Amino acid sequence: MLEYADAVLPLEEETKALNAAILQRVAAFLTHAGLEDADLLARDLVAALRGMIDAAGMAGETDQEALLLRSGRLARGYLGLGSRPAAAD
Repeated sequence: MLEYADAVLPLEEETKALNAAILQRVAAFLTHAGLEDADLLARDLVAALRGMIDAAGMAGETDQEALLLRSGRLARGYLGLGSRPAAAD
């Protein structure tokens, strides 16, 4: 519902620029990682993560570490990279 409101209601230019910058940054990262359709993947991924983060906030969650771990699982799962982070060297 929040995403729909964002799409329909007029946003300030600063908010529009920030959203565009986020998508560009994520798409550039995905392109650098060698993934095809980086623009589409970035748009889907950012929308999914926003939804998860918004829902956590609306539910009153305060455990940022748990949300970070769930967000990572969402991203890796969507991108087909598995559910566990790579081991640190």
